[in-house]
Amino acid sequence: MKKSQKSTNKTNIRMGGGDKLTNPKNKKMLLMGLVSLFVVAIISLGTYAIWNSELLTGDSSITTGQIKMSYTETNEITMDNALPMKDEEGKVLTDYFDFQVLSYVKTKGSDNTKRKIDYNIVLEPISVENALNDNEIKVYLTMIENGVETVVVEPTTIDQISDYILNNHEDIFSNNKSEVVTSYRLRSWIDSKVDTSKFSDKKYSYKFRVNVNSGNSAFSSSSVPLDESGANRPLLTSNMIPVYYDDASKEWKKASTTKGDTSNKWYDYDNKMWANAVTVTEVSYIDDITKDKNVSLTNQSIPAIPYTIFTSGGTGINNAKSYTKITVNTKSDGIFNFKATVSSEASYDKLTVMVSKNNGDAVTVANAISGNGVSKVYSDPASVGDVYVITAQYTKDGSSNASKDNGVLEILSYPVNTTITYIDSAAAGGTSGQDWTASGSVDASNGVIYGNGITYNDSINKYILNNIERGTISDSLVGKYVCPTVNDMVCDTPYKVVEVSNMITKVDEYKRKGITRSDLINSEPGTIIPMSRINTMWVWVPRYTYTYFNTNTPQEIRIKFERGTRSTGTIKCVDAINQKDSNGNAISETCTDTTNNGLVAGTSTYTHPAFWWDKNDNNIREAGEELKGIWVGKFEVSSDITCTPYDSVAVGTGCNLQTIRPKVLPNADSWMGAQVGTFFNGIYNMRESGNQYGFSTRDETHMMKNMEWGAVAYLSHSKYGVNQEIKLNNCAHFKTGIGSYTVSDGWSTYPCYDKDNNYNGTYGKYASTTGNVSGVYDMSGGAWEYMMGNMVYSNGQPMSGYRTSNNTNSAFTGILYDGGTTFTGTYAFPSKRYYDKYSYGTSSTEYTRGKLGDATKEMALSKTTHSWYSDYDYFASSSAPWFYRGGYASSGVYAGAFGFDDGYGTAAEEYSSRAVISNLK
Repeated sequence: MKKSQKSTNKTNIRMGGGDKLTNPKNKKMLLMGLVSLFVVAIISLGTYAIWNSELLTGDSSITTGQIKMSYTETNEITMDNALPMKDEEGKVLTDYFDFQVLSYVKTKGSDNTKRKIDYNIVLEPISVENALNDNEIKVYLTMIENGVETVVVEPTTIDQISDYILNNHEDIFSNNKSEVVTSYRLRSWIDSKVDTSKFSDKKYSYKFRVNVNSGNSAFSSSSVPLDESGANRPLLTSNMIPVYYDDASKEWKKASTTKGDTSNKWYDYDNKMWANAVTVTEVSYIDDITKDKNVSLTNQSIPAIPYTIFTSGGTGINNAKSYTKITVNTKSDGIFNFKATVSSEASYDKLTVMVSKNNGDAVTVANAISGNGVSKVYSDPASVGDVYVITAQYTKDGSSNASKDNGVLEILSYPVNTTITYIDSAAAGGTSGQDWTASGSVDASNGVIYGNGITYNDSINKYILNNIERGTISDSLVGKYVCPTVNDMVCDTPYKVVEVSNMITKVDEYKRKGITRSDLINSEPGTIIPMSRINTMWVWVPRYTYTYFNTNTPQEIRIKFERGTRSTGTIKCVDAINQKDSNGNAISETCTDTTNNGLVAGTSTYTHPAFWWDKNDNNIREAGEELKGIWVGKFEVSSDITCTPYDSVAVGTGCNLQTIRPKVLPNADSWMGAQVGTFFNGIYNMRESGNQYGFSTRDETHMMKNMEWGAVAYLSHSKYGVNQEIKLNNCAHFKTGIGSYTVSDGWSTYPCYDKDNNYNGTYGKYASTTGNVSGVYDMSGGAWEYMMGNMVYSNGQPMSGYRTSNNTNSAFTGILYDGGTTFTGTYAFPSKRYYDKYSYGTSSTEYTRGKLGDATKEMALSKTTHSWYSDYDYFASSSAPWFYRGGYASSGVYAGAFGFDDGYGTAAEEYSSRAVISNLK
């Protein structure tokens, strides 16, 4: 079935005292209450339909065909002199809003399967000036059939209907090319409990859309809330999977989007459980296990095993030169592999191993590896008659004579009946008397070959037994792995032994099974979503308003979640780039609060600006640009390819930075060594065609903006978050999701590898915004994260980066301080919606240039006290026009979610970034 989605165009509505609301293209409903000549209360209903092919349910899916839904309005209502009224009056109003939903399915002509479409009718409040409250407006829905009205929803105030007014209505289709038309009638009025005295001195309005969308679609916002906090239900993007962390099993599992399923609860913001979602790779394979299969396996003849270990000579000798050449002849199909290891003498030991197959070119397996027992593995699918020649050279040049110095080749596996021969050191070109020695051979025997585990090899599409041993059948084999042919080491369906008598009688059988992305998306709640499949992890930050504050003393930030896309804050802010306030201070915006006659700390409220997506790039808040929330990368970005470790000499060498597409995972190396433009490009292109995440091209993946960082920081310091300083990621190796014991632990490699400091460990979880696994990590410590927050030139043009000369370049390249670059290729500066703009300034302490909500202006009042918790507080300036946030500094003292620093936009060690998704739905 081809998926599609279509919607009618939303129309801007102009309202005035007493004017009739009309539109030449779409009929609208207007309920206008004229309380006095100049005082009006207005309710208006617009329409907005959604067609979505994902709304089909039933006995079977449609493999070929079409499905659609249409939405038709039939009349317009205008009511004058509307006052609060009782339900008995409202239910019989003769002015009402009629509409029809047409459901249609087209399938193959021979397909007569019964199917159904389920859909919701949704009421979505729209922001208006001087709005009536949700609990003051009542709605009443009926279904019309043959002129008879049947009650669908009794009179209910909008605050009680949880976004939907009709939930999961089912239209049944009994045959091919069938359609169902359902007629509805909607009435709305002001509740009788509303005190009319409030209309005596002000005009009030109320406005909402009527939406029709699918009942079971992942994109539907119309299900009941899953918690009681008032937070907007998360809007899943393309191929996102809702998940929760199961503390008992230490697994991520698919969450339920149904309120009643408490065992697989998705979120509960009142209890600091933030909503999480993941994307997964397109396909992967798992072990499909058949438990307790009855078998009858007996001892069999097992061929002799040739040498399994080769150890170099020259132990305890200065200037050792121990060479050998090993020839491997395979006489059956299977895997040939070995591990090459050099001892831990870091300065002197050298091991070079090369392999040629069937007289082909030699492949270098290991070359000059030394220190800490470094190992390299060679593995290859072998066929009957293959010949491998291994050249191994162990050398040592130094004065240390530790007896443990050597090189080792350990044969891990090879096909049955393989023969191995080797020559001594002198014959191979080394020093006589420093010969390699062979060991580990086993004579022919009767019994079984078994291992303590299994590994699937993608090269030959077979399982390989691990750590092979041989022995006769006994109780000791329980829990071990064997092949159906017990003298094999490689097989399609290995067994884990369950019961043994004088033979193996019962096993668990393993088979390889492919699991697609769709399998996981459509799986039942509670299904494990393996970390091996996850490539990005996200946390939902719901739309909210916060109570304005102005202090550098940390305090609880009072937050109230907003319903739908309605703005309830009393503060309004507009950009004022390169302007000054009445005191002559540089500012970036002007903010007003007419309700409270100015901004009043502790009283004024502000709808956080991160929940506005300026899709038209005109800096004007228009209809359809408000967000119900944003998805924030749970961790700093990591890379999907491996590069040379970053240092001050060669940042990001060894890979093409332009092709990196981020991952968002715990315990991963932060992606560092890229300029701002490179980070932006990599994150933006996560939505490109054929991407690894399953995102659609319409999914607004972008690099985090300064204001979006502020939205997360504020929520963290509310009753819904830790409401205190976030613990530190003090991993000196810049691994994501690490947490320390305190907020100021020293920079160290220890926490990088201790499981208690991992994101889900005893201490690691405290380094999240919630103090548990559901929160956002790496906001205090870890790498410094570049933000899309830019200080502009005095002419208002964005400033790319600082350079010592020609300071007029506005290309989005992130120019180095010295005027050079660390990579080839440049990008055009992005659209305005992708970055926050700040006024020009020459000082890094001009905090008046900050913006409400970005966690700079309201915290950093003076340089002597820094920001909250003494976090770094250097504002973007002419020498460093970019913001970066949250990084580690000076034993953790200055690192934190409320810190900010100024950056050049250059590529360097310790600079990373974060991904965000802002979708308008």
